[in-house]
Amino acid sequence: MEFHGHDVHPGVLVLVADRQLDSYECAGALDDLQRAIDAGALALVVDCAGLGHVSTITVCTLITLHKRLAEHAGELRLAAIQPPLRRVLHMTKLDQVFRLFDSVEDAARAAPHPATTTFPRIT
Repeated sequence: MEFHGHDVHPGVLVLVADRQLDSYECAGALDDLQRAIDAGALALVVDCAGLGHVSTITVCTLITLHKRLAEHAGELRLAAIQPPLRRVLHMTKLDQVFRLFDSVEDAARAAPHPATTTFPRIT
């Protein structure tokens, strides 16, 4: 898993989930995310195209990313979601919490959520 800037839209950071999000990857991702927020990132796009196995750690990582961004008036956007993750998001109703996009480009170009400062919080 790696972070990289995306030149489609300023303030947008892309996280490429190229394997699975596990507890080790999550810790590193959260550290990187905090640095990105401190540097002014307003949105995080998680590219889920290469995300293989979906576990509870995967879901917990996404929730943690969502919460961390929400604390700083930012937002999490999920892109290129594969069927296993889509099923889990639907079953847990997290598809109503996260903004879902067909592609990274669509997610990066998307306007901020109208209620970015008050969008659904997971407690």
